[in-house]
Amino acid sequence: MPDEADDYTPPKDGLDMKLTVDAKVQTIIERELDNAQAKYNPDGMIAIAMNPKNGEVLGMSSRPDFDPADYQSVDSKVFNRNLPVWSTYEPGSTFKIITLAAALEEKKSI
Repeated sequence: MPDEADDYTPPKDGLDMKLTVDAKVQTIIERELDNAQAKYNPDGMIAIAMNPKNGEVLGMSSRPDFDPADYQSVDSKVFNRNLPVWSTYEPGSTFKIITLAAALEEKKSI
């Protein structure tokens, strides 16, 4: 960073991190986002697949995307942000399915 000292702090051993992405799930997400992009041409899309039992992220992607070998030709807003994690989203009507599922689980009349 400009006007900052170039101090180096050597790394320390720490906790382990486990990647939970499933290659098959990730492939499906990428394919379906590509298909939706070609069919509907939206301004943007986000997809996240998680294991509901433990919260593990099984796959995650977004559009627009970019070729990392040619990132200079893309607006920095595209490659400097991990949209599924960075952006906010109002759930609105998409959350009704969660309410419905909870009602069914509790055997409530609808």
